[in-house]
Amino acid sequence: MRIAARDLAAALEPFAGQVYFAPECHEKYVSLGFAASPAKIGAVALPDGPAYFRSRGSVMGQVPGEVVSAAFGVFNPAVVLPAVAYGWTLTDAATIERARTDGASSPMVWLAASSYCVWPTRGCGVNHPVPHIVDCMVLEQ
Repeated sequence: MRIAARDLAAALEPFAGQVYFAPECHEKYVSLGFAASPAKIGAVALPDGPAYFRSRGSVMGQVPGEVVSAAFGVFNPAVVLPAVAYGWTLTDAATIERARTDGASSPMVWLAASSYCVWPTRGCGVNHPVPHIVDCMVLEQ
């Protein structure tokens, strides 16, 4: 069961995590008044802190920084609280959630376009595309 859970997490991470790093998402956040990406690690642009916490917390609605900080407890509240407070001066929850969804759509279409790849069989014998989308992305470059 533990291996299956790790496989599932690894398969979903490219979908769930791309919303924080996709250029399309950064563009949407900048259009709302957030700062552009402050830095890159390799070719990957890092998210602006306030945009990151506001977009991630937007699915909970117009909540205060304390709620966002509690929900994503691995982050220092001293960083989260001012980032969320500043984010609320720029936009509301519905607007940034829409920007997040719109920005995430283009990469999802691109990932889905990789469907012509031949999907190798995992150890369970099920021929399924999700665990192999990242492999196809690498092959296509």
